[in-house]
Amino acid sequence: VIVLEDDLRLSPFFLDYMRASLKFYASEESVGGISGFSLDLPYSRYLENDNYFLRRPSSWGWAIWKDRWSEISWNPISVNEFVVNILPIYMRSGPDVPRMYFSYLRGLNNSWAIRWCWHVFRRRQIIAYPRDSLVANMGFNDHRSTHCSGRNYYETQLTYDRQRDFFELQAPAQLRVLLSLQFWWRYSLPCRILMRLKEVLHG
Repeated sequence: VIVLEDDLRLSPFFLDYMRASLKFYASEESVGGISGFSLDLPYSRYLENDNYFLRRPSSWGWAIWKDRWSEISWNPISVNEFVVNILPIYMRSGPDVPRMYFSYLRGLNNSWAIRWCWHVFRRRQIIAYPRDSLVANMGFNDHRSTHCSGRNYYETQLTYDRQRDFFELQAPAQLRVLLSLQFWWRYSLPCRILMRLKEVLHG
């Protein structure tokens, strides 16, 4: 299945990429899903393939197979279990994940995506991301938004032009350390503070 929300803008290549990825990685159980969104990570421009892998799913335009979806437990885990794993999930999934999960446990958000993130962490799965983003989230600064508000720190440029009429997908599916580190940094509090300071200084 391919899932979209109504506040997303898509590249014309979005469906082609998702269909190709679903078919290509259908038998690789380590791949827990496909993301259509991608950050503008500096190292990604040097990739020969049209995709890469991270340890965290994205809910901004995504796809998954029936067998992997049916494995996900949507029941919240105990606080004790999460605390035991807080450092590994902080390092692997992102520095913002513990905060979001604790907010969920306290009833401050009802995000299903954070529970999917926990499942991917526990199963040690990876998620396929496009090298160039095929999705942009337009739902920030909108009173109708459910989970997103305020400044969008994850703006990205959509892909509207391609030199090839097919996608060169990475095989075997594996992580790249530099991309994982750059992704982690973009979700960190120091990075957001620096981005905000640049906005203030440059007006």
